Amino acid sequence: MKVRIIELTPQQIVEHWETVCEVVRLSAVPTVYDSPETVGNILEALIDGRLSCWGMIDRDDRPEKIEDTHIQGFILTTIAHDQIANIRNLLIYGVWSRHFLDEEAWASIYVSLRRYGKDKTCHSIIGYSKIPRVINLVEKMQGDASERLIQLAI
Repeated sequence: MKVRIIELTPQQIVEHWETVCEVVRLSAVPTVYDSPETVGNILEALIDGRLSCWGMIDRDDRPEKIEDTHIQGFILTTIAHDQIANIRNLLIYGVWSRHFLDEEAWASIYVSLRRYGKDKTCHSIIGYSKIPRVINLVEKMQGDASERLIQLAI
């Protein structure tokens, strides 16, 4: 499948909130806990622009209005700013797709996210995953997937 990503407006996010909310529940970074308050905070961040929502659509599709049938998946991103080192990274906060996406599709998405990250003065694209296919894909794209999130309950 040939895809491109488009950044959704706050109105489009609200229109697709049921599915976007599922993306958060299924694929958000491991430090996010599923609770009504957390979901509300995430919606607020999407509306005020602290969190971006990207819709994956067919590369050749140019709809005037984005309907659910046009969107093949979602990517949530935010700028993670390390205040000590003063480095900004584009954090992939969550990813969900209706269909299997091949390496060509992910490469195309990477190019778009990389361009966006450069525009936002980011150093790298970062994310969390324990899915072998994702790890292999990152390594094929010359990325580093060797780090692990270490998390202990308090």
